[in-house]
Order: sequence, then C-alpha cells, then structure tokens
Amino acid sequence: MNNGVQQGYLGKAINKSLGFELGGSGWKTVSGGLNINSDTAGRWLFVLHLQANGTTVNANLQVGEAGEMTGNPSMTDLTHLASAVIAESVQIDGLEFSRWNSTLSTIDSIVIGDQDPFSDGGSTLYDLWATSKSVGARTADDDNDGKTNEYEYYFGLDPTGSDDTTQSPKITENSGNPAVEHTARTDNPAVTYAVEKSDDLVNWSPAAGTEVSNTPNPDGVTSRITFRSNTSYTTKPKQFFRIMATEQ
Repeated sequence: MNNGVQQGYLGKAINKSLGFELGGSGWKTVSGGLNINSDTAGRWLFVLHLQANGTTVNANLQVGEAGEMTGNPSMTDLTHLASAVIAESVQIDGLEFSRWNSTLSTIDSIVIGDQDPFSDGGSTLYDLWATSKSVGARTADDDNDGKTNEYEYYFGLDPTGSDDTTQSPKITENSGNPAVEHTARTDNPAVTYAVEKSDDLVNWSPAAGTEVSNTPNPDGVTSRITFRSNTSYTTKPKQFFRIMATEQ
C-alpha cells in the first residue's frame, strides 16, 4: 500500500521474470520456463483474472508468448501461469507500464493491444486447464476412473490419476441433518453449482438448505463447500441428493 493506494505490477520485473504483484502478494513468476534475460525482447499476451472469494481475492495471470501462438490466440495458448491469494480487496484504476533496467535498443517500447484472447470463439478456461493437465475433451476419461474430464474439472479432482478423496463429493451429517460436501471452482465465474434433492431418484428439485461453510483450498482456484439440508433425518430418514454443475 502507498498512501492508501495499492501498487501493482504486471509484466517483466527487475529480476527479469514475467509475472505480477498485487497488494501484498509478493512477486509471482509465471511457470513454464520462458528463459527471460536481459537480452530478451518479445511480445507476450497477458490475461489477469481476479475472483472475489469471501475476504480474499484469487488472482491468476495467464501468459502466452507470440512465438508460441498461431493465428488468433486462444486460452489454450496462454500456458504460462502465476497465481496468488490476496488477503485484501483489489481495485484496478489504471495501468502504468515502464521499462526496468534496460538500455537495449531492441527493447524500445511496450504496446498495449486490444486483441481479444477469446477471439477464436471456442476456447474456455476448461481448455486452459485441460492443456495444463495434458488431457483431452470434456467427455473423455483420460485416467479411466469412471469420471469424465469435465466432472473432474468442475469438482477439483485429478484427471490424470488417483483423486484426493478429501475433495470428492460426499454426504455427511450436520447437527442431525444431511449435509452435502463438495469442491467448487472459484476461478471460473461461468461455473455454478446447485444441490438438488429427491425422494425416489427420479424426480429432482432444488434442495432447501444453507451453505454453512466455504473454505478456500491451498490451490487458490477451488473451495470446499458444505451445504446443510433443512430436513432432518428424523423427519425424513431417506433422502437423496445430487450436485449439478453448469457452465454458462
């Protein structure tokens, strides 16, 4: 903070890495080994996602290098990632771009472009996730565990091997009432979750209840949610629940 104003940086830092710093996050370097050094000049496409999550903000920077892209860049081209959880609100009022520690004539300008990274019309945050995990289509099951890649994306599971059972959806008891626990993505606002209830596994309707906990996971892109049903086991001993994940 500087006189009540946040100072944030996005781009190439003095340590010659690409990344960002917002609020008190510290400098976060993108993954993927871009081999940036004092003699490097080039063009990169940056997409910064900010997602409020209770009292914190999930920040995810995706970066693609011009040489890695062909035609209109898509989300799947932005394979270099940096993430942080920021324990304060974030407000972007303006951007300032500067050259740091460079006297090279080859690095003589920084251009802010207006190219839409989604201009191919088909790429989504799922595509970026699938690329980072080296898996395929939404309907595929790359690790042959009976769950589609899309299911594992929505519920924060591993599409390449054994799942962390603590992140799998499950039914528990909360003060005498059934509770549904599941993991939800917080880095994609297009994905929403709804708990539904049935008495016969045929007819389903929205479950009446309360979200009693929403705990961010260490990965910075998912949370563990507990939804408590209003109907106790004493009132109705047999109850069925399911979680519907939809993407707009």
